[in-house]
Amino acid sequence: MRKLGKLGVLLAMATVTAAVFAPVSQAATVEFHCVQNQTANCIIRTESTTTSYLKLGGGSNIACNFDVAGEMPKNSPTVTVNEQLTSCKVFGINLPVEMNGCTFTYHAPVSYIAWGEKVAAVTDINCPAGKEITIHTGSINCTWTIGSQSGLNGVLLNNTGTRVAMSGGLEGISYTNSGTECFNAPGVHSDGGLVVMATLRAFEANNQIAGRNRAFEFS
Repeated sequence: MRKLGKLGVLLAMATVTAAVFAPVSQAATVEFHCVQNQTANCIIRTESTTTSYLKLGGGSNIACNFDVAGEMPKNSPTVTVNEQLTSCKVFGINLPVEMNGCTFTYHAPVSYIAWGEKVAAVTDINCPAGKEITIHTGSINCTWTIGSQSGLNGVLLNNTGTRVAMSGGLEGISYTNSGTECFNAPGVHSDGGLVVMATLRAFEANNQIAGRNRAFEFS
């Protein structure tokens, strides 16, 4: 057998060391997991309806009931959900929201740190061609619209055991307002936000109907 020279031994040791101490984030892509024994997709929903706050200029906080519904395979780097913003009000004024088929896609964190620790996730807003999220006002003269956009930051996720908790909120949302009584000048702005605290649960999909509970996590 051919003997390794000193240089060969050093190179071999360096290769082994690099393999042993390679960062975990390089070993595998972080994904959402719907832990189940079936091959059916999982339905993703919020544990209960919570309150979220739309921020659309002028320091406004539009309070809305927040709920989601989506479907994903057993393992996926993203989760896409239909978000429902209902009963929105500001200063006691009702603000009907039309989602118009727009959905939200949450990307699994780039790296997994530790169980139960909050980590940042990127979010996309996806709207069908020619459609936007529209927020109307009845008693004041203003309309807001939010279109497709990607790479939004601000959402934090953490594993809680059998669920994924969501906190923080989207920052830098672009929107357009029109009317004479908006919170800021009419036109295009990029200071929008959506503050959310909710817990996401998974259920086994049975002909698009939520069945048995399934553990939901990312790793």
